[in-house]
Amino acid sequence: MRFIKKNVGAIGIAFAAAWLLFIPAPANACTQRAPPLSYCGDPGCARVVCLTADNSWDCNYSAAGTACTGGWCDGGGYCTSNPPIVASTYDSGHCGCVDATWNAPRGALVLIESAGSAVKTIITALGEKYTHEMISQGPGSAAQSEYKGPTQSSSCNYPLDISSLEYGFPGMEKSMNIGAIYADLYGGNGLQYTQTSNDSLIWQLGDTTRATAIADALDAAPVMDVQVYAGNVVHRILKNGSPSPYGLHQFMDIETLNLGSGGSSLNNTSVSSTFIAYAYALGGPPMTAYDYGHDETVRAAFDFRDYVYNECYAQVPWYIKGWANPAQLFGCGAGQVCQNTANMILNCTALGGAYCGSSWVDWGIAMNQSTTHARSISPDRLGGHTRFMNENPRPTTYAADPEHFVSWNAGGRVCGCFE
Repeated sequence: MRFIKKNVGAIGIAFAAAWLLFIPAPANACTQRAPPLSYCGDPGCARVVCLTADNSWDCNYSAAGTACTGGWCDGGGYCTSNPPIVASTYDSGHCGCVDATWNAPRGALVLIESAGSAVKTIITALGEKYTHEMISQGPGSAAQSEYKGPTQSSSCNYPLDISSLEYGFPGMEKSMNIGAIYADLYGGNGLQYTQTSNDSLIWQLGDTTRATAIADALDAAPVMDVQVYAGNVVHRILKNGSPSPYGLHQFMDIETLNLGSGGSSLNNTSVSSTFIAYAYALGGPPMTAYDYGHDETVRAAFDFRDYVYNECYAQVPWYIKGWANPAQLFGCGAGQVCQNTANMILNCTALGGAYCGSSWVDWGIAMNQSTTHARSISPDRLGGHTRFMNENPRPTTYAADPEHFVSWNAGGRVCGCFE
């Protein structure tokens, strides 16, 4: 359940900044006795330092991959025998390379919390946590529904290309290799890479028979390959004989997509969470959708609108690649361009279809109707988190399983793209 992402390269800068913060203070700066070296971890990977700002003792950790006795530092103060995993991204974060595999079992639900994304704004307004998800197809493969984002147009009134907004690329895709998975997770998604991860990146398996059936169905799904970078393709899943684009209206109304192959949706679309609901039904009985209240739906819509407008106005190109100054491009004020941009995205989300081509406040009129509310499936519902934690029977077989942190194990280098 997510739009856009990406950047990992600031890790070295962060360590450099941290080193400057932890320059040893004069001997009399910290008046309390210094803690033992083990306070911070292994001496070869951590040291105790005095913070001059408040005269307190703290830890300074060596960068992950630094050589230590018996192996390499993990970045958290300990020496591990696990070799450092080397990874990189290219094509503006849409592709990546990594010499690793992940531990998410075949058929497992993988849940991701991406901070600072557009979808996080919606999820936070609803009091939920996770923003995106995948189905693991094995140690080096996954399926998902993804959105690269709409492209710009040369119109002040319609600053987004309507087709790319209504029919998001790539939509449902499968057999992403581990390089593509790494790029999707860490190429600018707001996640901080750690080899052992945390609760921002988890997997749940539950019923192994059901999980295997889901993975088998995805393996068998027909695809259309589309080249996205020299020598790299994405495998777009064909639903009802055609690619299934990413459709923002699925946030508002899942329709019957959660019923699997017998279900349907406007323009044959999905978002990441409703794709998982669709795939879940390919492996057994379908899950049910959830009706959100009117007030929380309206709150999420207005928060989403504010996010889009503010990001546009600040000229942060999370959905329009290569925009310079909107006023210079379109001959009208940046405020007007960003207002029209926000309206187009909100219309496409709240109403869908032809409304994706409107920059009027149709969505606001819809939100004023007391019966307006979202009916969909979120990442948290798939895994049984937050408001769904105590739901019985559990919303999915995944939800019956406790969360497991995603971890990475060294393997052969693999490169790939996800959009």
